[in-house]
Amino acid sequence: VRGVVGGIGAGLAIKKVSDCIEEFKMTTLSVATMLTDTMRDSGMAMDEVFDQNRRHAEEFYRVLQQQSAKSLSSMDDLMSAYTMLANYGRALSPTARNAQLLANVVDRIRLATKGQNQEIQVMQELRAMMSGQARPSDALARMLRQRDADFSKTLGTMVSGGASAEEILEYVNSLLSDVDMGKYLSRSLSKSLELLKGNVKLLAIDAF
Repeated sequence: VRGVVGGIGAGLAIKKVSDCIEEFKMTTLSVATMLTDTMRDSGMAMDEVFDQNRRHAEEFYRVLQQQSAKSLSSMDDLMSAYTMLANYGRALSPTARNAQLLANVVDRIRLATKGQNQEIQVMQELRAMMSGQARPSDALARMLRQRDADFSKTLGTMVSGGASAEEILEYVNSLLSDVDMGKYLSRSLSKSLELLKGNVKLLAIDAF
C-alpha cells in the first residue's frame, strides 16, 4: 500500500512540475510573439527578434513571480497586465523595480474596484492609461486626479511625446507613494507561503 501511495504521490509531483514548466513556456512564448508582431516593420531578422523577446519574457516572468508574493495581486494578475503592455508594444525591462511599479498600479486598481469584475477592470484601466486616455469613470484615474488635478493632461502629454511604459508607471507611482502597501503585506502569512511556492516553482523551471 505504501508503495502504491508513494507512487501516486511521486506521479502527482511530477505532473505539478510538468504543469509549471508548461505554463511558463506557453506564457512566455505568447508574450514573445506579441512583442515580435509589434516589430515586423523594423527591418530586423524576425527569428533573432523573437529569440530576444523570448528571453526578455522569461526574465520578466521570474521577477514578476517574486513580486507577486509582495503584492495584493496574484501572479496571473501581474502576468496579464504585463502581457497587455506587450500587446501594445510597451514592454518593460525585466527588473525588480519595474515589476514593483506594475504591481503597485494593478494593486491599486483592484482595491478601488473591489466587488466588480476586477480582471476586466484592471485591463481596461491599464489600457486607457497607456494610450493616454484615462477615462473619467476609471477608478484609478479618479484617485490620481485627487492628487494631481492635471493628471489627465500630463498623462496625455507623456504618451503623445513617446514616453516609455517605465516613465508612465514611474509618474503614476509617484502619485501613489503616500501609502506604502508593502508594509501591510509583509505581515501576511498567505503571501509568505506564496513566496515560498514561487521560489519552488522557479527552481523547477530552472532545473528543466
